[in-house]
Amino acid sequence: MTCFATPPHNSFKRSGSLLNDCCGASSNRAAPHCSPLTKMDYSKNATERPEPFKAEVKGAIPDWLQGTLLRNGPGIFSVGETSYEHWFDGMSLLTSFSFSDGEMTHRSRFLRSDTYNANMGENRIVVSEMGTMAYPHPSKNFIFKAITFLNHTVPDFTDNGSSNIIKYGDDYFATSETNYIRKIDPVTLETQDKVDYTKYLPINLASSHPHYDKEGNAYNIGTSIAEKGKTKYILFKVPAVAANVTASSTTQQAIRTLKINLPAHPPGMF
Repeated sequence: MTCFATPPHNSFKRSGSLLNDCCGASSNRAAPHCSPLTKMDYSKNATERPEPFKAEVKGAIPDWLQGTLLRNGPGIFSVGETSYEHWFDGMSLLTSFSFSDGEMTHRSRFLRSDTYNANMGENRIVVSEMGTMAYPHPSKNFIFKAITFLNHTVPDFTDNGSSNIIKYGDDYFATSETNYIRKIDPVTLETQDKVDYTKYLPINLASSHPHYDKEGNAYNIGTSIAEKGKTKYILFKVPAVAANVTASSTTQQAIRTLKINLPAHPPGMF
């Protein structure tokens, strides 16, 4: 089976353009052809379906279409009485669409990251994300807020890889824009090993959208902010020959370092 990893932002962008087409930035009234998609509530939590489910096909799927489309994006937006403050902060939901012999099978599974386990264990959001500050104690009094602020001065980032699925060697990883990626099984969508970029490269953040050459080598970029406040971009390569999580990680090669002239304004990965 061939697996194709694709980012979730394409569908999100299409949704955005559809919203503009239907409702119009210059119009206060929805157009008659406005799709039900514009009425979707992205704040509701999704429901996972880990077992394969055969879809009802209307029309025909060509026989030559074989393989699996993998998708990744936010699926849980609230835990207990707490909610995320940004759409990208939601906990990862992995989805696969497998095509074979004119049929399509779907399955989905939440990424069992350390973030997911910690949040679900406390029945509230306890791990901070890009746009959501979490507190170690539900009272949120001044002392605990101060401790949280100090802890986030040099934070241990989330491993909630909800931005994309990347392929290093023969392995697939759920990723966001932090130093952590989570290996997944591309067939069952089960969560596997946690990999920390900082153990192999001098970076604190890494892009979740690498590029690939025709040989399958992956090229990515990370940000280093740890060396005496000096901000750098690190370009690195993961060879296609890497066949497992250990090889994928340890064979990462730094290609070039780009210094930033504005050390007080570290660049992001967006």
